Amino acid sequence: METLREPQDDVGDAEAFFEHLIAPVSLSDFFHMYWDRRPCVFRGPDGVADAILSLGTFDKVVSSSNLKYPFFRLFKSGEALPTCDMTTECQLAVDREINIADLNVVYSAVAAGYTLELQQVERTVSSVRSACDAVQRYLCLPVHAYAYFTAGAEPGFAPHFDTHHVFVRQISGRKRWRVWEPSRRFPLAQDYAPDGDTVKAAISESAPILETTLQAGEGLFVPRGFVHEVLPDEEHSLHISLSVTPLCWIDLLRAQFRRAILDSQDDPAYRKRLMRPLREREYDAPSAEFSSLAEKLLGVYSVSEAKATLNRLQRDTLPSARRPRLAEIDTRRKRSASG
Repeated sequence: METLREPQDDVGDAEAFFEHLIAPVSLSDFFHMYWDRRPCVFRGPDGVADAILSLGTFDKVVSSSNLKYPFFRLFKSGEALPTCDMTTECQLAVDREINIADLNVVYSAVAAGYTLELQQVERTVSSVRSACDAVQRYLCLPVHAYAYFTAGAEPGFAPHFDTHHVFVRQISGRKRWRVWEPSRRFPLAQDYAPDGDTVKAAISESAPILETTLQAGEGLFVPRGFVHEVLPDEEHSLHISLSVTPLCWIDLLRAQFRRAILDSQDDPAYRKRLMRPLREREYDAPSAEFSSLAEKLLGVYSVSEAKATLNRLQRDTLPSARRPRLAEIDTRRKRSASG
């Protein structure tokens, strides 16, 4: 399928685009006051939303891109429409079938108040891919795009928190946002519990710290962990969320100790038992050997080793380059054959 394109699909320099994304907030103020700290509304210059997506392009993607589950979902008041009710089987080969969207069901559901979510929109829209790539190059963190359209007055999702940072941009219409303090500070992926007691407690025991209505072209930053609720405002709404997955100290620790384990697993010293059998009713006291091996294991975590691990971790977690490369591969093959 040919990627759908908008005229404004070149976001240019990564830092310049990021500055426009968070305008009128400066880069310094954003990272010192808001990044991983608190939400922020952006009512900056016009044009950012148009450079990312339009309602017309979104409509084309829905109608002509053979939406496949789970890259699209339908929600209403926190409940998802079952997959079997919104997809139809498509025969690709004798032994292969996929589930694609039944567009009649999708449009009927949207008309009935469901919110349509498209995931990883950067895969199909070049201007969204350019925006994701620019933010990704600037932050050196993985970035993906999710788009949400609603035509009714029903909320799509229940109040929840995300384990990634979210840069919201209202594309068309308007939508109300309510944001509460985090139910858990700096949550990791395994902490995600959208219907958990901590979320319910956060919204029942305190007032929102931010309530705002985003008009077309305006933006919002919601750090991970902050409970939020998104409400339609009596007209259609299309917004896009650029999700940024942060690298945390625990990720660095895991990577570093994973490497230490791999480096040490063939060392006979680390293959010895750590303590006597329980039936002997005593444990080995900490010994010089224990201290030496522990120090050796922990010693791999030097500053220089940590920096090298962080560089590898950033490289490994970023998505592959999202640019056309088949022609380049063919050119290199021909050069190699002729040389």
